[in-house]
Amino acid sequence: MHDDMELIAAIGRMVVNAAELEYAVAELAATAEGLQGEECRERATAIVRRTGEAMRQFERLVQQERPDLGWLMRDTAGLLGARHFVAHAVPQQDAVAEGRPALFVLSPRQGETMITTGQALSNAQMIREGAGRIRDEIATLLRSQDGGRPAGDVPQ
Repeated sequence: MHDDMELIAAIGRMVVNAAELEYAVAELAATAEGLQGEECRERATAIVRRTGEAMRQFERLVQQERPDLGWLMRDTAGLLGARHFVAHAVPQQDAVAEGRPALFVLSPRQGETMITTGQALSNAQMIREGAGRIRDEIATLLRSQDGGRPAGDVPQ
């Protein structure tokens, strides 16, 4: 049972990190609308309340204003896709891979495959890094909206 907990925790980390990534995307969309502070957080929360809305807003941003962020949108979609795969996979049979717990799963769209602890941990880390890239873009956007001053710099 203890070994299974490592796999379950890794999958949980993927899901939590993906929620953080999706919220960061919603913040990016709200920031691109010119919102900051509490208004930005409220708008981001409203966006994530609708399933898939954060990525729809991101796609709209890329198409209408920021085609240079296309690579980041595609990267983010791929990372969220890993979460969706795990969240919708149907467990079939316990397994062991590389001496660690694994799980054979049935994916409605991709058939049967295995999820290993190592894969889940790696995906969780990549998703976390993806959220960091979105947050970096938010900081860049805020600086450009603020006349290029560093964040927190007060105009004289």
